[in-house]
Amino acid sequence: MTHTLPQIHNLEAALDWLKQTPLRIAFTISFGKEGQMLGHLLHTHGINCDFITIDTGRNFPEYYEIWHKTERFLNRRIKSLHAQPEAIKSLLDAQGPMGFYDSVANREACCNIRKVVPLQDALKDYNVWVTAIRREQNTHRSDLNFAVHNEKFNLLKLAPLLDISKSALETYIETHKIPVNPLHKKGYASIGCQPCTRPIADGEHERDGRWWWENTKKECGLHLGK
Repeated sequence: MTHTLPQIHNLEAALDWLKQTPLRIAFTISFGKEGQMLGHLLHTHGINCDFITIDTGRNFPEYYEIWHKTERFLNRRIKSLHAQPEAIKSLLDAQGPMGFYDSVANREACCNIRKVVPLQDALKDYNVWVTAIRREQNTHRSDLNFAVHNEKFNLLKLAPLLDISKSALETYIETHKIPVNPLHKKGYASIGCQPCTRPIADGEHERDGRWWWENTKKECGLHLGK
């Protein structure tokens, strides 16, 4: 279903629109700092939306720890998505437990089965998908718009934090005493599945710790395309 794109050019306008729209809203959170900030904003502004996380089955133990702390902090339940067991079995039969290291195609297949397909199935029940991506995170995200019609999932995709700087993000989290993933203090800037994430070194970009063995756009497929 295609809706008229709202004219949104900053965080405040995005929150105002979300507060007023009668459309069904899903917010995906993976418990990175961006998601923690946006989740707090959506909650404190009283925006009617479902919080959803994608449990890939390959996450760090700290992912479950911060998931629990976030539910306690916001006093709300966060729904979880999972891949179909049959799809995981087929993936493992085809490439083994670590086959994603062997080729980009293998890694993209793993991301697709564990993340993209479960989200695609879940978003069929919603009209608006809210994400916590920022322009600064990588070059692919630098030219995105606040509101777009997402062709892959066929709904309105909204990115309220698009122009938020890293310093503003850190300040907001500190000011509101929002819980964060303990891996951030160990050098993990962008956190995904455990086998596909490492700490970054001084001078590296925050997405360099994701799929570090590849020369790709550093995306799992959720945010590629419109």
